[in-house]
Amino acid sequence: MSELPAGVGADARHVSVLGGSGLAVSRYSRQPELAMDLVRWLTSPEEQRRRALAGAFEPSRPALYQDPELMARKPYYPALAGAFETAILRPARLAGGNYDAVSQATAATVRAVLQRAQQPEPALAALAVTLRRLGPGRQRIGS
Repeated sequence: MSELPAGVGADARHVSVLGGSGLAVSRYSRQPELAMDLVRWLTSPEEQRRRALAGAFEPSRPALYQDPELMARKPYYPALAGAFETAILRPARLAGGNYDAVSQATAATVRAVLQRAQQPEPALAALAVTLRRLGPGRQRIGS
């Protein structure tokens, strides 16, 4: 496991990126209280612990990364616990309607570098050009 690059500049820092599936209740829900009860149950420590023990679910509650039984089954949990200290939301707003294209370009570049199909420096330089093209205020490209 490794930190994400910190970027450049005096205020550059390493961060973790939150993502995954968020839970919400639609304002158009016919049963908002029932829907909120479901969200509360799914996000409860007990249910998140049960789901983590049962499968590949990673909890959103930092305390569960110190749970002895979870740590015994998933020894990488203590390393993940630090991610909560520097976590930011995925920068979806910056990409606007091009979020999927930004994600795909980033994933393709990382994959190519990890597979040694491309050298890191030129691959990241090309990705930077692509990301600037896909940045805020740009027309939607791709999916």
